[in-house]
Amino acid sequence: MLALVAADDLRASAELFKRALAIKPDVEVARALTAISLRLKDNAAASTYYQGYAVALAGEPGTTAQAATARAELGAALFEAGLLKEAEAELTAAVSLGAKVRSA
Repeated sequence: MLALVAADDLRASAELFKRALAIKPDVEVARALTAISLRLKDNAAASTYYQGYAVALAGEPGTTAQAATARAELGAALFEAGLLKEAEAELTAAVSLGAKVRSA
């Protein structure tokens, strides 16, 4: 369980990331908000932020969020939170990206 201070820090970070996202949509910020929501066990928010992340990611190929390991880590976190549809999308992308790297 998160320590009280850590949870407060995560909430404060989420507020700053929300402001940044409102100013300029960004795939990394959307990913961060998804991860923070997962850490706070706010699955509804995580699912909502994930949808924005997925849309932003589709428009920004080649970002660091496109790395197979980053996609696999987020997919595992989504799976552990029970967000199975989102987890499947991330893990499928991770496998696909990993296959492209191996065949290159």
